[in-house]
Amino acid sequence: AAGEVNAAAPAPGSQAWLQAAALLRKAHGIKVAGAGGAAAAPPPLSNAFGADSGAELRSLGVPPRAVAALAEAGLSEPTACQRQCVPALCAAVDTLCVAPTGSGKTLAFLLPAVAAMERERVRAAAAEEGTEDAKTGVVVVVLAPTAELAQQTLRELRRLLPPKPQKR
Repeated sequence: AAGEVNAAAPAPGSQAWLQAAALLRKAHGIKVAGAGGAAAAPPPLSNAFGADSGAELRSLGVPPRAVAALAEAGLSEPTACQRQCVPALCAAVDTLCVAPTGSGKTLAFLLPAVAAMERERVRAAAAEEGTEDAKTGVVVVVLAPTAELAQQTLRELRRLLPPKPQKR
């Protein structure tokens, strides 16, 4: 059915995998260029944000509370740039997204940033328990060309990561 994760998804890198990615890109008007072309890029998101309780986003490391925040904000269907950029950035692929204003670019880079922050949070917790190296570093740097865009980015981040309730 539409919007569901295919349990028998083709193996990454296989011809069927490349064909499925090409079909998704064509259906959503996504163009991929660069070294290795489309074959080197991760496939775009295939499902709505909340499909299968956000399993596709969670598999990329996006924390459940961010997936839930998308639903609460009424964001169900990723835009074309979000479909391609989120998996590419989560895979640490250098990415340039060219899309018009209002196409969802801010969310397209914030979801992978939130995933990176979650990985660091989990790693830091493991370091506290002594099961992992305690070295820390910068996780995400956001540069914005204008104060207005910086404020928009902060609003989107706060929407994705609402404050946790205080423990009493």
